[in-house]
Amino acid sequence: MATRAGHDLAAHLRMLATHTRQLGHELDLVGDDMDAAVAVLPPYRSPAPRHLQAPAAPALTTTPLPAAPPANALPAHCR
Repeated sequence: MATRAGHDLAAHLRMLATHTRQLGHELDLVGDDMDAAVAVLPPYRSPAPRHLQAPAAPALTTTPLPAAPPANALPAHCR
């Protein structure tokens, strides 16, 4: 920071840090205002949305599942 460019950089970083701190403070204030203005129902009290339909049940398959191979068909190290 012994050069002119270093001093300019340090001043720029201080300005950015101040600006970021100010924006964070404003976000905190807006969040507090929103928190006070918006009432949130607990999940068990919230109504089911009427614009969403329940998903259809999957179709049942009529093809039988393949039979398991007999136990003596497995290699000896698997038994």
